[in-house]
Parts: sequence; C-alpha cells; structure tokens
Amino acid sequence: MRAGQRPPHRRPSRLNRGDDGAVSTGMSMLRGARGVRDIAMNANSRCAGLGAVRRTVLRWALLALTAAGVAGCSSISYYAQAAHGQFSLLAQARPFDDWLSDPDAKPALKAKLETVREIRRFAVAELGLPDNGSYKTYAQLDRPFVLWNVVAAPELSLKAHQWCFPIAGCVDYRGYYSQQAAQDYGAQLQQQGYDVQVVGVPAYSTLGWFNDPVISTFINYPDGELARLVFHELAHQTVYARDDTPFNEGFAVAVEEIGVARWLAARHDDKMIEA
Repeated sequence: MRAGQRPPHRRPSRLNRGDDGAVSTGMSMLRGARGVRDIAMNANSRCAGLGAVRRTVLRWALLALTAAGVAGCSSISYYAQAAHGQFSLLAQARPFDDWLSDPDAKPALKAKLETVREIRRFAVAELGLPDNGSYKTYAQLDRPFVLWNVVAAPELSLKAHQWCFPIAGCVDYRGYYSQQAAQDYGAQLQQQGYDVQVVGVPAYSTLGWFNDPVISTFINYPDGELARLVFHELAHQTVYARDDTPFNEGFAVAVEEIGVARWLAARHDDKMIEA
C-alpha cells in the first residue's frame, strides 16, 4: 500500500484492497518464483543505473512528490510538511543492531525486531523481493499512526476524488503527518460538498526511493501480520503502475498472501496457516 489503510490485526480483503484481475495476475506471477524474481531484478537494475550521488540528489529533489505516497497539490506548505515528516521519520530510525544491543530496549521489542529480520531474509531469498535497506531500521514514534490519509468523494458518489502528481501518478488519498492538519483539510473539502474520511495509516511505501523503516505504529502486530505488511510494502517497490491504485493494491495483496502462506509453511506454523 502506498500509504495503506490497514486496521490492526485484520486480514486485508480483496474487495477493498485491489481488483480481482490484479490479484490473479500477481498470484500467477508469484507461483512461478522466477517471475517475481525477474521483476525485482529488473527494478533493482534500473535503480543501479544511477550513481550514488545522483540518486541521493534525486531522492531529496523529489521528496515532496514521493514522501508518504501523497499526491497532487501546488501548495508549498503542503509539500513542506511532507518533506519534514519524511525527513523526521528517517532521522529517528536506528539500525536493528543498535536496538538489539541497547540495554534499555524492552525484550519484547528485541524479539519483534528479530522476527522482522527473519521475515526480511525470507522476502529476499524466497520471494525475490528487493534486497535493500528497507525494514532494517526501527523508528519509535510518539503517535499511534505514522500519518493520516484524507479520502473524499462527491456527495452521493461512489467515485473517490483523486490527487495527482508526476512521480506517483493519481491516487485516491492525500497524506498528512499531523492528524490535525489532515482534519483541517478534510473540513475544507466538506465545505466544498465532499463526503470525507480521515484514516490513520500505520505504514507506507516510498517505492524504494528511501529505506523505509519498521515503525512503532505496527511493530506489535502478530507475526503473521508483520510478515504480511513487509511483503506488501516491498511488493510496491517491485511493481508500481502509475495512475492504477486497484492494480497496485491487488498485486501487493497477491504477494503478501502467497508470501505469508509460504513463510508460515517454512516455519511449520500449522495453527497460523489454518487461521
């Protein structure tokens, strides 16, 4: 999910996470492991073509367009909050080894980080997902969600309003790192006649432009949900179709569902598989 709207401890539904065609496509690709590996390798090779310095410059130059999966707006203040929020998140992230060697870190947190490390290795070795710096650091936040998405539709309409920009294309949400800012923008849309909902988001993908950290907003999920989330977000780094949210979510759902099934089977966790 680019800036996914996953409620804690709930199994994602294909009905609200992507269309059936994208799910079928993703599943057929994953069942042949070589297919998804090839996709990942192609995506990584495109990125490798940029030199380290050039890539870093591009990342920060396009930060306002990629941070948090937010879309379209010419407002400087909006892009400023997006850049500041993303920068702050990365600044708070520390490598797993720092947390694991920290005597003040709780044993439960250390156990979860070890589990994510195991999930991360499996994602690369068995699913062919990107082997990069994502989900190898941890950020402890003082809020329940990493950001809040504003979603809106014209009154009595089932078609979501979209926000668009050059990098991510058009998406059905607009993200804020401040709950109050999201609510304020939602109120403006309501005054314009839109039906509005502000949704807390525990995790999102920057599509490989940055090393996405594990965050306190989802670290306490059950192990199966942690694996599901990591596989889903890494899938967005592998395949992302501009202007096609249903396909993007459908593909990521396919990756997460097949991936979790394989991961649980590899752990011989029959109880979780049956659940």
